Formats: sequence, C-alpha cells, structure tokens
Amino acid sequence: MEAHLHVIHFRTEWNGACQIVAMMIENLAEVYASRVLFRTADIEKEPALAASYGITEVPTVLLLKGNEVIEHAVGMISRQELVDKIERSLPGS
Repeated sequence: MEAHLHVIHFRTEWNGACQIVAMMIENLAEVYASRVLFRTADIEKEPALAASYGITEVPTVLLLKGNEVIEHAVGMISRQELVDKIERSLPGS
C-alpha cells in the first residue's frame, strides 16, 4: 500500500529541540509504518529542500498530501500534538 501522507522533519544536528522531536519521529515512524512515509532533512545538508518549503526555524515538521502542506508545527511539539495532527491528516479522517 502506498503511503498517502508524508511527514518531513526539518532539523539540525546541534539543536537540542530537534533531537527530542527526532526521537518522537523515530517512534511514530514505527507506529505508522504502513500508513505514513516519514523523512528527516537536515537544513544544513539540504538547504534547497528547506528553502523550497520556506523553512526558517527548526525543528519544523510538515505533513503533506501529494505536494500540498496540510499541517505543520514549528518548534517543540508534544508527541500527542503530533499524533493528533497525523490522525487528522490520514486518509478517511
């Protein structure tokens, strides 16, 4: 089954908040493995990708359907807030 929802976590290696969000993303990638495609992008290694989405702060998490951003979070986000955003964005929700 093809994932219809994509989650991109924009981060840096040195930012503490990014490290915390990264742990949540890793866990949620396991939980939603069959329904959501997760990707992490280091803005210092992939500046063109970050610029294409207008990323100016990290951590930033984008939820996309196709190429359209349907949800986002900037800065620290709780696991429950992220789960809520994912659940609202899943097909059939």
